[in-house]
Amino acid sequence: MKVTFHEHNEVFSMDFEAETLEEAGWLTRFGLFSAKVPPFFRMYAKQKGIFSGYISFKKKLDSYGAINRTRG
Repeated sequence: MKVTFHEHNEVFSMDFEAETLEEAGWLTRFGLFSAKVPPFFRMYAKQKGIFSGYISFKKKLDSYGAINRTRG
């Protein structure tokens, strides 16, 4: 999966580009079944200069979703 990070004046963002069919499936499920609420995130600065973190997105309780077609 290709992930590109951006920082603008008011937002941080990430772009995802699937490189395999499995990644395309994951991106599809993520788009369909993640709840449209703000994500939970934590970032850490650990000893020995290790920086890590995560972002967690809540899943929808229902399983209905639709794929929007875009041109590009």
